[in-house]
Amino acid sequence: SNQTAADLTHHALNELICCPTSELFPYYKEAGFFDAYANVVETGETLRTHQSYYADGVAGWFDVTVVKRGDGVVLSFLDITPLKKAEDDHRRQAELLRSVLDGSQNAIVCFDAVRDATGRIVDFCYTVQNEANRRERSDPDNALVGQLLRTSMPASTDE
Repeated sequence: SNQTAADLTHHALNELICCPTSELFPYYKEAGFFDAYANVVETGETLRTHQSYYADGVAGWFDVTVVKRGDGVVLSFLDITPLKKAEDDHRRQAELLRSVLDGSQNAIVCFDAVRDATGRIVDFCYTVQNEANRRERSDPDNALVGQLLRTSMPASTDE
């Protein structure tokens, strides 16, 4: 144990060194950590996982690595709570955008420009469509997104 572990767990460093894990963190058995650690000792296979822990005075998401050492384990963990929060914020923003787009009765399509070696725009690539456009074209996202406009609608792009 080190001071970072003590700070993250809200326990004194000497407690982390001297006390059984089950005494300091009773939830770790209930959450399956004990069994996972025992499996590392028995198999010798390293365990790497992202795990939330909201119990025993600890609150957050952690990138956890468990490695066999003799008849025990070495546990390394990194607080990734800010990363998980950012991922969650990104997911919520994407869901909001999707609900706004799909709530429109108008067909909405977004394209990215496709450029040749000189930088001249030569086509457009579908990146997003809304529900109204899916219904109008009868094309699911996986059939349309990533397609070039000239390929999917050749008659409308003739020069």
